[in-house]
Amino acid sequence: MVTYAVLLNWNNWETTSKCIISLIESKEKSLEIIVVDNASDDESIQQLKARFPQITYLINHENLGFASGCNVGIKHAIKHGAAFVLLINNDVTVRPGFLSAAIEHLNKNENVFAVTGKILMSDPSEHIWQAGGHIDMFRIQGVARGFGEKDVNQYNENCETKWASGAFSLFPIRTFRMLDLLPEEYFFGQEEWDYSRKIIANGKLIKYIPSFTCVHASGDSYKRNHPILLVYGCYLNKNIFAKKYLGGVRYLIWRFLFHIYVRMIWPFKAKSYVTEIYSLDDYRRAAIAATRDFDRVKKVTRQTLIDASEDLQIPSSWRS
Repeated sequence: MVTYAVLLNWNNWETTSKCIISLIESKEKSLEIIVVDNASDDESIQQLKARFPQITYLINHENLGFASGCNVGIKHAIKHGAAFVLLINNDVTVRPGFLSAAIEHLNKNENVFAVTGKILMSDPSEHIWQAGGHIDMFRIQGVARGFGEKDVNQYNENCETKWASGAFSLFPIRTFRMLDLLPEEYFFGQEEWDYSRKIIANGKLIKYIPSFTCVHASGDSYKRNHPILLVYGCYLNKNIFAKKYLGGVRYLIWRFLFHIYVRMIWPFKAKSYVTEIYSLDDYRRAAIAATRDFDRVKKVTRQTLIDASEDLQIPSSWRS
């Protein structure tokens, strides 16, 4: 049974190389690697092909974002007989033997449609980025279990969880056959919330397996806290998700409260994001623009973000 690892690359072949090397050195049996390049305009493909000629490259003609980009790789994996698909961010590295327990669990439990694992931070090392989690449907916010805690084996028991991280999760092919591919309304972020909710809504399970572990250098594939990508884009994503899964009166209440949050609370939180490049006003305007566009934007695309960048006069590049 073959597992296909699907990872996206966009103008960041150095980081992607570290992920590929760790996958190769993991010595996992029957593991194939697919790099989906999201229309890089640097030398990514040439560099990666020179270093790793043995793996598969799928090259998109435009930047499709996370979910649509991953779906290109998932389709290829299904077409070529994959039993499992590992979604793994290009800023993630793994250790030898990381995969076997997750595969064994999926083979023994047909009602489990995703396995996620213990995701550790690279800095500070041995601290937890995520050990499962859930989506807070009042705030419309992902809550990562153990975030920021030092790993002292406090989350070393297999258990059910409510959130399969898009950064590092394993899916059996039965998941995609029953539930289709990742939702493409989101350019970057919140697609994993949506797919996790879809799994659970269909009576299936997500399991946390602590021995299925990795290290995540979060943010190495984009500029951290970029006002357009991480505020404007993700706030639009939140609205799409909230409208889809709250509906009716609950959605209207959330939307009203979120408008208040953006105008009254967010400016204070955004102070910690300010850099020499991006001002507090950039973050404030990006957040307000997102709420302004709630009714207009049904799907977030690269062009959505470019248009917002031009309108708000905030540079659109989020290259690391």
